[in-house]
Amino acid sequence: MSTIKVNALQDTSGNGYYPARAWVNFNGSGTVAIRNDENVASITDSGTGGYIVNFSNNLSTATYSALSTWGGNQLGGAQYGSGIGNYNFNVSILTTGCRVVGGAGSSADDIPYLCFAAHD
Repeated sequence: MSTIKVNALQDTSGNGYYPARAWVNFNGSGTVAIRNDENVASITDSGTGGYIVNFSNNLSTATYSALSTWGGNQLGGAQYGSGIGNYNFNVSILTTGCRVVGGAGSSADDIPYLCFAAHD
């Protein structure tokens, strides 16, 4: 397999192309487990509904854009939503990783399907 290394990518019109620097799909219910990822070393379970995504290679700045989504059957029904450091968790966006929270309404819950992406 070959490796292509570039400093910037553009489409045919000259517009920049900026892929995610890190992403992960993981199980946050029971034993936390990564299903698929890129540039994610591990997931730390930090309590009910709280997780820390640990990057394999640090991002260049702690001011990156981060997005998480979650969904699955919790609390007797389908729950879907999103959250980065929401509810009563401190926001932790570091070059080494990011805190992700899953939950419905005003409470955090262990969620079976979580996805996270970051771009710096």
